[in-house]
Amino acid sequence: MKLSRRVSMAAIMWLAAATPSWSQQWKEYRAPWAGYRVELPDGKWEYSIDTIRTNGGPAQMYTVKVQTGDGVYGASHYSHVMQFPDPQAALDTIRSHGGGELREEQRLTINGAPARRFIKDNRPMKAVVVALVVLAPGRYHHVIYAGPVGTEHSPAVRRLLDSFALLPR
Repeated sequence: MKLSRRVSMAAIMWLAAATPSWSQQWKEYRAPWAGYRVELPDGKWEYSIDTIRTNGGPAQMYTVKVQTGDGVYGASHYSHVMQFPDPQAALDTIRSHGGGELREEQRLTINGAPARRFIKDNRPMKAVVVALVVLAPGRYHHVIYAGPVGTEHSPAVRRLLDSFALLPR
C-alpha cells in the first residue's frame, strides 16, 4: 500500500511538473462597449490606451495583454467607428504591416464580418506572431499571440483564437 501511494504521488508530481502552460486557468475578457469577447490566460493582465493615426484621423486603441511562460496573448479594439469600403483590401493592408514573413493566411467570416487569421515569422528573434483581425461593421478587432517558433499551433493559441466572438452592442 505504501509503495502504491508513493508511486501515485510521484506520478501526480511528475504530471504537475510536466503539465504545459496551456492547461492553465483562463478568464473571459469582455468589452461590451466594443462588441466582443475573448478568453485570455489568467495572470497579470496589462491594459493600455494608445492614440494612433488612422486614415479616418486619430483613434484610441484599447489593448489588454498577458504574458505567460510561453508567450504574450492579447486583444485590441479602436475607439471610433471605422468604415471599410473594401474590407479585403483593408485586411491586406493590415496583414502587410508589422514586419515578419507571412507563413500562413486564412480568410474567414465571423458573424458575417470579414476576417483574417495569419501567422508571421520573425526569424531574427526566432519568434512567431499569430493574429486574428476582424472588421465588423464600423469596428476593428485584433487578437494576437506572440511567442517562440513552434508554439503557433498549440492548444493555448487555438483556444485564444477560437474564443473570440462578436457581441451585440
